[in-house]
Amino acid sequence: MDKQTAKSVSEFVLKASGELDESIVFVRDNCSDAEFLAYRDSIRSVMHDLWISILKPIYSDHPDLEPEGLKE
Repeated sequence: MDKQTAKSVSEFVLKASGELDESIVFVRDNCSDAEFLAYRDSIRSVMHDLWISILKPIYSDHPDLEPEGLKE
């Protein structure tokens, strides 16, 4: 993937991850504890997949695109 495309994809995925984080708070505040825990675990799985399948390969190819807070 060329660098500009990788940068755009990274930004899209990070934005989506932020929205997913916000959804966890919403579910926590509006659902039962059991529903919240199940939802949170599902979102963690999705975010893990986004990291492994999309972001990690991008940052491996273009390390300068990786945000400071995400660097391993």
